[in-house]
Amino acid sequence: GPAEVPGIDDGGLGLVLTATKVTIRADGTPHRIDVGAFACPPQLSFVAMPLRSPWVHLRARLVNTGAMPLLAGPVDLIMASGYVGRAEVGFVAVGEKFALGFGPESDVRVHRTETRERDDAGLLGGWNVQTTRVAVRLSNLGAQRREIVVTERIPISEVEQVEVQVAASDAFLLASDGEAITQVTARAMDERGLVSWSVELPPHGRRAVTLEYRVKSQRGVAGM
Repeated sequence: GPAEVPGIDDGGLGLVLTATKVTIRADGTPHRIDVGAFACPPQLSFVAMPLRSPWVHLRARLVNTGAMPLLAGPVDLIMASGYVGRAEVGFVAVGEKFALGFGPESDVRVHRTETRERDDAGLLGGWNVQTTRVAVRLSNLGAQRREIVVTERIPISEVEQVEVQVAASDAFLLASDGEAITQVTARAMDERGLVSWSVELPPHGRRAVTLEYRVKSQRGVAGM
């Protein structure tokens, strides 16, 4: 027989939104109408991903505690100080967690450096060896203490011809080069290759985190 044509009941979610009665001026401009509202306490945190951005951002983790899903689209960001900007949110089911970014924290500066060094001695054994060292320095120009989650990424190997070795958390110390800065070494790593540090940054203070890892690949492996 003929192929079955997908119908309206083959998936998705149907919603009926009822708006309250309002008066709209005939001025040709768009007007917003409330069709629902809910309040939930946010979990606020400062996050930094120096590989992608030189800024520390304020992130809010939320839960949709409303009676209906949130449809994908733009959202306005408003804080006690006023309008912050606009962001995008995907479809959020009832009870689902989601996150919104509220822009950069102007009082905190982030500086990231990365060096790569090839070990020619490894070529004798048929391996290409490259050591990468990353240093992230944070400076607080404000008078308030900030706790910042700093995240870096290490490569993940899915083939036997490539090995990734992460050095100890204190293997790369900036003090060894005479730099006077407090370094945070406690860190966490997950299976996706994300390395994170929780850095307490005092008022007008400086802190740093470092990462060192080595990538060994057999000669002839493409992309290495």
